[in-house]
Amino acid sequence: TPGTQSMYETHFPDVPGDRWTVIPNGYDEEDFAEAERAVTPRPPGGATVLVHSGVLYPEARDPRPFFEALADLKRSGQISTSNLKVVLRASGFDDRYQPQIRELGIDGIVSFEPALSYSEALAEMLSADGLLIFQASNCNWQIPAKLYECLRARRPIFALTDPDGDTGTVLKAEGGTIA
Repeated sequence: TPGTQSMYETHFPDVPGDRWTVIPNGYDEEDFAEAERAVTPRPPGGATVLVHSGVLYPEARDPRPFFEALADLKRSGQISTSNLKVVLRASGFDDRYQPQIRELGIDGIVSFEPALSYSEALAEMLSADGLLIFQASNCNWQIPAKLYECLRARRPIFALTDPDGDTGTVLKAEGGTIA
């Protein structure tokens, strides 16, 4: 990422500037073509489905502020189990986050689901109403590889990230609005 390149340029000032380059992450279009064939449309009128696919590292991708916002929305009656489903696929930290979910009273809205095959995970992303990205400001020099798959999935992305970090910069360059 540009932030990582800058960090290394600072750490290794004797390396000439023209020796550095950023090779962004990406996705394989063939993987998406296979996943698109596996997508089954959801029936209309169901709950809005938001998906986060991948590990939610506590220090780098802490979803607690998102959980608290969901709890506030539930208390105000704006969301419920009938109109919103948040899928946290293969979070890697289910045991850490499940007590938070229960404590906040959103366990009927947020579910922790096991890992899928790569193709199945892409198909799930393609069929979701929206995709979630979490990236803390202490990781501004990183971009989750999943971001590129989210962009390719062409689903709305709800990102909790620092607008000045590399993740925020990519989202803004792709036409996203960060408030």
